[in-house]
Amino acid sequence: MNVVTKQPSFARAQEFTLGVGSHQSYRGHLDLTGPLSRTLAYRLIAEYRDGNTWRDYSHSRTLFVNPQLLWRPTEKFSTRLDGYFRDATGNLVSQNVSSTANYQRAYDNPSPALLNLGTLRYAGAPPFTVAEYRTRIGQAFGTWRQDVFDTTGQWVSLGMGEALVAGNGPTGRAYNWFGPNAGFKEPVSLLESDSTLAVTDWLQFRAIGRYMHTNLEHSYYSFGTRQYADGNNPLDFGSGTRIRQTTLDGKFEGVVKGHLWRFDGTLLGGIQYNSAKNRIEDAFFDYSGAVPVAASPNVGNNPAAILTGQQVYHYFDPRVHPFPDTRLVTRWPSEVRGAGQLAYNYTKDIARASYAAASLGAFNHRITLTGGIRRANASTFADQQDPRRVELTGSASSKSTPTTSSYMYGLSVRLRAGLSAYASYNRGETARTGSLVSRVSFGISPPDIVTPAEQAANPVPNDIGEGKEVGLKFDLLEHNLTGSVGWFTLTRGNILVADTVKSGTDPRNAGTEVDSNPATANPGVRQRVAWLTPIDGNITAGYEADLVWTPARSYSLVFGATHLTKNATTVSKPLGADPTTNRDYLVLNGRPLDFASNDMIRIYQRYAFLDGALKGASAGLGVRYQSSFWPQASNSAWGVVFPAFTVVDLTFGYDTKVHGHKVSFTLSVNNVLDKVYIEGNRDYGPPREFFLSTRVPF
Repeated sequence: MNVVTKQPSFARAQEFTLGVGSHQSYRGHLDLTGPLSRTLAYRLIAEYRDGNTWRDYSHSRTLFVNPQLLWRPTEKFSTRLDGYFRDATGNLVSQNVSSTANYQRAYDNPSPALLNLGTLRYAGAPPFTVAEYRTRIGQAFGTWRQDVFDTTGQWVSLGMGEALVAGNGPTGRAYNWFGPNAGFKEPVSLLESDSTLAVTDWLQFRAIGRYMHTNLEHSYYSFGTRQYADGNNPLDFGSGTRIRQTTLDGKFEGVVKGHLWRFDGTLLGGIQYNSAKNRIEDAFFDYSGAVPVAASPNVGNNPAAILTGQQVYHYFDPRVHPFPDTRLVTRWPSEVRGAGQLAYNYTKDIARASYAAASLGAFNHRITLTGGIRRANASTFADQQDPRRVELTGSASSKSTPTTSSYMYGLSVRLRAGLSAYASYNRGETARTGSLVSRVSFGISPPDIVTPAEQAANPVPNDIGEGKEVGLKFDLLEHNLTGSVGWFTLTRGNILVADTVKSGTDPRNAGTEVDSNPATANPGVRQRVAWLTPIDGNITAGYEADLVWTPARSYSLVFGATHLTKNATTVSKPLGADPTTNRDYLVLNGRPLDFASNDMIRIYQRYAFLDGALKGASAGLGVRYQSSFWPQASNSAWGVVFPAFTVVDLTFGYDTKVHGHKVSFTLSVNNVLDKVYIEGNRDYGPPREFFLSTRVPF
């Protein structure tokens, strides 16, 4: 759908919306617009939200105010001044974690094959005892994974064949492992100006300027969300960040339109400038302020009966302990460090871009050609500063980013009234730095075996993305059936994979495990130099369709679906006998892309009563389906596959008049069947939720 920002209107309108929903959530929204004079109009949008989510400790408040002015002295010139202030505060919420049931079973009842690994310790060694093997993997996910691979040839990672779990959280999947003291503040201020001048019917100019200031603060502590097999939770870490960002953005563009014989053309050209200054402060933790607590009886290997200092956070057990107050140990460098000590990391990024686009229609737009191109370059300055924002000696650095470009072209042909065919191609680049050759850190080689000059002569190419699509668009049955159906393919270009041939023929790797000469190769000697090569891969292809069907004024159906026919990660087969490298290839080869579901379907139906006793009432039914997907398929350490799900949503509405004013009531019920599902990024979808709102124009 097209999303257009609300702008001032010379037609007066006022609207107030009030909503209340599950988890003690509230929302108020005000929208006022109208003329101040014959040439000046205003708009004021204000909103306040207060509420929680279904997760623990998730309360937040948001205040948004957006005043606007539009000056239109003539039909050919207008300028809009737009400002907004958004202040959001609340408590951060953690992600859920993968199950460790497979790992726990191997700890509780290790198989004979796992115990027999003990015979490899030394000549004549006996198998591990159960107690010895528990000591071996009690706090070592990686050791357990490798043991299973060595004994079965299968890689059984955390979560494989399982799903997300709540761990030891007392409130199940709603549990927030950050606790109640993970505060955030996100105030944002913006001022924008947008001016348009229509010189003639065929020439138009537009200028946009924007200033934005953000003063963000996030501070949280992630406690041991994933329990080791022996009961320990020592996977804690803290993070605190303050970011003060100022952004300036300017854009100037012109549009030329023309008509010649049977051709209509439009040409757009523009330039853009962006400057972003970031001052970043990272918190550190002083555990001397931690309040001592008694150790948990559920956790093995407790360091003491009474936990002190970092132990309070390191061995936190939510079944026994209340959440420690992380604010007692959080320290900000700007508040506790002196002159000459690191407090801030400062960056300044400047980007410049030029772009052009054109459209050419022929024979009353039966055939339309479109195309566009954009070129950009950027530069970055970075340094480190003390609490007084004085640059630290030797910290300044400057880096330039290579020029990037993107372009597209497309064709649309009207086959008959209401039916068109389309095709397009687009290609874009993302700047990337680095080298195709490097010293292998685990190899025994001098540090300068790969010189900076050689690395500079073999730069990493830019990341490339390409897309192609063809399809049909239709508007049939007197506009009662509209939509499109198409085929697409997306290709990730310049993926960096190991160049096994070049590594094997590099003379510096002679006599190592990757040496391609069998007469001199030695599997017992690690390689010294690694080469990368860019390839095209990670190809995704499939079909997509969407339609809107309105066979009657009272009924409408919206349908959207995607089906992937190609969905695979590109993995290069390594050269040599390194078991770890070969293991990753065996694990990853054939896996799908991260988060990529093969099938997605969305259906929404709405019926409105236009006559009778129920006139003004309406009901809507939505169904969402998504097939299974792997959130981290490209990471060999993980194997959790989230199952397919189907979620049903309902909406009920009623329009009436109160004292001559039209009033609309809407009740939304999401996840009606209260399904447990995971839609993306390792987070559970919300359970059944309600939201009631009323909208009153006045």
